[in-house]
Amino acid sequence: MIRREAMTRMLAAAGMCLVMTGAAQAKSVWDVFHDRCLVPMEGVTGPDLTGLPDPRAISEEPLGLMSGMVGREYVIEGLPAILVVTDDGLTCMVIQTDSQGVDSFAAAEAWADNSRTSGRYEDIAAIQMGVRNFNLGSTEWREPRLDVFGASRDDGERPFFYVVETDLEV
Repeated sequence: MIRREAMTRMLAAAGMCLVMTGAAQAKSVWDVFHDRCLVPMEGVTGPDLTGLPDPRAISEEPLGLMSGMVGREYVIEGLPAILVVTDDGLTCMVIQTDSQGVDSFAAAEAWADNSRTSGRYEDIAAIQMGVRNFNLGSTEWREPRLDVFGASRDDGERPFFYVVETDLEV
């Protein structure tokens, strides 16, 4: 009987360690963008800001991407990244603020390829920014339409992604 209780406690402790290890693994910048910006906006709702720390005014971040934007930014705990939402709620962006962390651009490129193949998104005007980038516009499945952009300045390092609701319906 004592052995069974000891074994049960040991297995429970091992299970807790596995759960805690899984929970402690940081998401990538792409994962944060996908889950908090892209999926909610595809569903015609605003970005998911639940559980984020109190916002601050948009700062002068290192890439200079947010010049002139009016909105709020949130520090993403566990990642060198910020999430930015404009005051009108029509733009959501996630920016990796340094070159540390997981290379999430390959996952973003895979999403872009699948989105083109499925016909949900199509390429729009190319932007010559960064080593790797994509610029996609939603097709007729969603109105108002969305533009989704991703770029990486250093071939996988310091990626940033944004989605904006447009008024470019045909």
